[in-house]
Amino acid sequence: MEIAEHKLFQNFETSFEDFKTASDLTRKDKAAKLASQIDILALTRDGLTYLYRKSPELDQMGFFKGTSWDNPNKLVPTLVKGTLQAGHPTSSFEILSELRLLSYVNGAPSDKISREEANTLLEEILVHNLEFALNDLSEDT
Repeated sequence: MEIAEHKLFQNFETSFEDFKTASDLTRKDKAAKLASQIDILALTRDGLTYLYRKSPELDQMGFFKGTSWDNPNKLVPTLVKGTLQAGHPTSSFEILSELRLLSYVNGAPSDKISREEANTLLEEILVHNLEFALNDLSEDT
């Protein structure tokens, strides 16, 4: 199992390096391949932890450039549920976007959003998407 997990991280790093060195012509295709790796890693706790650590660098390297997630201040918390349920590739961008916001809340530097703004946005996202965190979404819960 450890070998397989190591291979997943190695595949991600390879795709990330390809993305970082891509030309403007191939960058979109490299981002799509990287999004596939994000999808796979997001299935495990270790994978999510890894993506959390990498998310500020991915943001800085332009992973969100040209997408709806590029400017965090324009994100709409009520759209997250539909985006996550839509599946790949939009769910990959959404997951990574939330992870980068969490990293900014926890002190990673960002020139796109303040720590306080990221915190408020994450709180709103959580409130609008409690059914993902709770199995039984009732008034008592």
